[in-house]
Amino acid sequence: MLKTERQQMILKIVEQNGKAETNALVKKFNVTEDTIRKDFNSLSNKGLVKRTHGGVMKIQGVLDYDYRLTQDVASKKKIAKVICDYLIQFKTIFIDSGSTNQIIAEELLNKYHGTIITNSPVIALSLSRNKQIKIEIIGGSLNPRTKVILGTKSINEISQLNLECTLLGVSSIDFKMGITYPNNDEATLKTTLIKQSKNIVVAISKEKLETFSTFSAGQLSDVNALYTDETNKKLLKKYKQKIARVISC
Repeated sequence: MLKTERQQMILKIVEQNGKAETNALVKKFNVTEDTIRKDFNSLSNKGLVKRTHGGVMKIQGVLDYDYRLTQDVASKKKIAKVICDYLIQFKTIFIDSGSTNQIIAEELLNKYHGTIITNSPVIALSLSRNKQIKIEIIGGSLNPRTKVILGTKSINEISQLNLECTLLGVSSIDFKMGITYPNNDEATLKTTLIKQSKNIVVAISKEKLETFSTFSAGQLSDVNALYTDETNKKLLKKYKQKIARVISC
């Protein structure tokens, strides 16, 4: 079977099942694991699938922010309660756009008395209820679906900042591949945030661990603290090799 034919069959499997795993395809096509991994990498680099630990999964369309805000609310609130005790030590925090980060911002509302910089109008409006929080919003182009401000203007503004702490919004994080995103514009903004920040803090659901997308923004070593609802001690121990503070909430 030709490589192109095999990869087309892999795409059909992913479309039907939502995912494809290495071990199953090795048996199905009677090829080596290395061959399947190369197929996965080729399809991922073309933006056709999302790479995961042990396989690939179907890339979902960009979900509306309002919808994402209703998903896994209990887990996000659990993370928010724990992470706030860590964040309140910083006088200035950049809160990156994201549904988890918005819930964290709401938890910070009555606990924090400092400066918040954000690229999320939604987060800014939420925090504005506390008059003791100084809020600054990054300029740029607003994506109406994701509620995030992106573009050259926002990157230029962030490049002029020296950030004490950034609560980074993350699409995917993997032990080997680091921090990745499905969109190059988003990845470029995140890269700039990482570069300009003394401390990078990540709050992420367990579903996003051991997954990666096409565009890289940083490595695990760039992260100072990781908060997650993952409870697998073996997996968390692996991440602790590269991240100083890994907290299971």
